[in-house]
Amino acid sequence: MHVLEVHETEASRVAGCMHAAAGLRVSQHSIHTCEKLISRASGVMLFAALATAYVRPAPPLHSAPRHATATAQFQMPELPDLSKLFPPPAAPASSPPPPQKEGFQLPEFKMPEVELPDLGAMFAPPEAAPAAEPAEPKPEKDIGEKLFEFFIGEIQEGEVAGLARTAGAADTYPATKTEFAEPVEGDSGDVKLMRPLLKNTNLEFLQLKEVYSSSNPLAGFRPEAFHAGVDRKGPCIVIARTQGGAICGGYSPKGFAGYGEYRGSIAAFLFTWPDGDTSKPAVKLQKIGGASMACCDEPETGPRFGMDGLTIYMNPGNERMAASKLGPFYERMPDGAASIFNPREGGTTRLKEVKAYVGVWPEGERIPYDGAVPFAIE
Repeated sequence: MHVLEVHETEASRVAGCMHAAAGLRVSQHSIHTCEKLISRASGVMLFAALATAYVRPAPPLHSAPRHATATAQFQMPELPDLSKLFPPPAAPASSPPPPQKEGFQLPEFKMPEVELPDLGAMFAPPEAAPAAEPAEPKPEKDIGEKLFEFFIGEIQEGEVAGLARTAGAADTYPATKTEFAEPVEGDSGDVKLMRPLLKNTNLEFLQLKEVYSSSNPLAGFRPEAFHAGVDRKGPCIVIARTQGGAICGGYSPKGFAGYGEYRGSIAAFLFTWPDGDTSKPAVKLQKIGGASMACCDEPETGPRFGMDGLTIYMNPGNERMAASKLGPFYERMPDGAASIFNPREGGTTRLKEVKAYVGVWPEGERIPYDGAVPFAIE
């Protein structure tokens, strides 16, 4: 219930505004309040509020004391149930399913049974690899090996151009006296005789071919014929027979080029059967005093190993002369002798025959030392 008070000073205006037909006295303030309610409500609510309004009559004016305030009480009508006036829209009726054609039915689908693989087995974590054993430390390289790898390259192992090589690079170390090369298919004559001496050399697994023979009438004991056969052909082995019966010779790992060079190699060696008995192993003499001057490559002479280890001069008028002095560049004989010839011959002798052999290199493989050697590390 809301009570609206009207002051006595305003009583005259309130009385003039009341509707006589209703026989009621309503204050102007009450009518103004109703107008506000009417402006805020819908037409239906306005009709309901005016139809149900109830105003309680105010007390007589004469009984009110001077300066007393006249009051009127206004009762707010109850609002109608709007849910009945505005019911919610009805839900649309669902459309019936389309009729199926007679005689047609969807086939019944049944999911095939598939046995799934064991993903745990497929994606099992890898087994831990066994702990690797610590690698053995490599031996420290000496100054010669370090210089060799710096200027020439790292030592090769395994197979080169399809040819099996020794564990270390061929012709890198002093000639071995305790190991011997196996025969190669096609070996015969002097090649078969010299083959065991070629262990750990660049010629160990190669077939050998004769490129010079003093027995050839067109060659003879002439230095130009010798160099025409051996120059720029790579490693070379020379064999000679003396008039005293010795069979001797030498191996030049860097061969010959005819440029007047001193070609050094620690792998060079001399060999001999002093008495000519090839049923016994040959005596093999290593290069000593370092690698320098293993071979003196002079175009005006025949093969020359060291300054005087074995020299086959081939000088005009004295073509068959040869000399040998062991000690300065090649080691002495096991008994201390200073010559590789037959002991009866001493340090000089005349030769019956000289031959030279080089390797038959596979096509496409580079021939080592087939030219000048302007700078050597040895």
